[in-house]
Amino acid sequence: MVDAAGTRDAGSGTAPDTASDTASDAASDTASDAASDTAADAAIGDVRTDAGEPVPCEGRAVSNVAELRTALAEETGDIALAPGTYVLEQPLRPPAGTSICGSDPATTILEASADWTPPTDNLPGTGIDADDETPSAYLLRPTARTSDLLFRGITLRGPTVHGAFFCFGCENVEFANVAFDTFVWSAVRTFVATGLRIHDCTFHNAGGRFSPASGGSIYNSYGSDHEFWNNRFTRDRSIEVYGIKARGGDDIRIHHNDIRVNFAIEYPFENNRNVEIDHNYMNGVVSIPKFAGGRRLADDERSFHIHHNVFLRSYSIEFPRNNVEIDHNVFLFEPTDDVGHTLTQFGSDRASGPAWMHHNLIVNPGRGVWTGPYERFSFYANRVDARDTVRDVALFKFPADLDTTSVEIRDNIIECREDNPRALFARDNDALVENNELMFIADTDRYANSPTGEVRGPGPLRFGVGIDGEIQVEDDAVRLP
Repeated sequence: MVDAAGTRDAGSGTAPDTASDTASDAASDTASDAASDTAADAAIGDVRTDAGEPVPCEGRAVSNVAELRTALAEETGDIALAPGTYVLEQPLRPPAGTSICGSDPATTILEASADWTPPTDNLPGTGIDADDETPSAYLLRPTARTSDLLFRGITLRGPTVHGAFFCFGCENVEFANVAFDTFVWSAVRTFVATGLRIHDCTFHNAGGRFSPASGGSIYNSYGSDHEFWNNRFTRDRSIEVYGIKARGGDDIRIHHNDIRVNFAIEYPFENNRNVEIDHNYMNGVVSIPKFAGGRRLADDERSFHIHHNVFLRSYSIEFPRNNVEIDHNVFLFEPTDDVGHTLTQFGSDRASGPAWMHHNLIVNPGRGVWTGPYERFSFYANRVDARDTVRDVALFKFPADLDTTSVEIRDNIIECREDNPRALFARDNDALVENNELMFIADTDRYANSPTGEVRGPGPLRFGVGIDGEIQVEDDAVRLP
């Protein structure tokens, strides 16, 4: 709910009919609706000097498409666009070392001509082969392996073309204060890119769906050394849009974004290393499944580290994935939004782990906290508040043939309601259960839950999420700006 002071707790969504609808149906919380502005309402930041002042838009002045193409052909370097709308009938080809800037996304717009309608019969493609794609269907199409590009202070719009930017093997590309507005497939599409930086941008209706897959507003295949921050992702409720999507990728940080689309973040089916997802505000699922959990890393390495986020839908994180750590997040679900598990196994293949889930707050955990065949799973120092949930099913569901001796549930605070006690487990198992504070739990005769004297629960959770941390978290209250 959202009170008069802008404080939100436990989400504010309307429950869809199925778990799959949770991830793909239209977001229905009032905060999300309010955020679904058009991209022309301007992006949200700019490149700034060390003193905090906006970097002025300087360079070779151009005021029409012909001048812009000439400047690019002459490898001018810095190009300053005069305010206006630049209608493109084919892609721009920025060479290495190019920067294109405008003074304001609301007044400086590059958009596809209404007559530029590239075919879509090759979509969605495989996601793993650049030859499946149509680079000529993007507004900006640098040559493969181009480096050192900067775009800022502009709107990129293309309701008839696949996206805004396509590149294979590019290095050191930056988008700052760019409004991406309405594309058929994916606003930013890259393969084997390194050093991609996208920040202080808005994405509205910036990706589309071609069954059986959806393009992401940002869609990267096999990239590395990427950082995406201070971006806002919105959509019209009639359109299915994904936020940040990838196949593979290492050394990536996704932080301080406000993502109010269907799937918030999707990194499925490939091996990953050192992907950090933190301080984001999300009303869609984070999907990171890999067959049997994927490549096993050393125990001190992480495939994904998911921390200090706010999740608003009960279908929150899609597993399995080995070497993943999930900590200091706040999961706030409406009691009626009870169709998902906080962690859900995609597929039935057993994962060997490890996974660590600790110091989180989970409010109204729907069908439960966890379901699936997963070994070496540690759930500790969390607080689970199930007092307002409608369902009475067990909180943890492990298959009957799973070796649960490597599963531990300890040092948690787990509370249900006296007139609706819920079992901890769906069946007997050999998991370690110790030092939990259990209130109105139905199956305490199944395990010892011996005290150890360790501190229970996550302690205070106070941090900022979203753009520049503008949404403040204080335990189970989320204060909107």
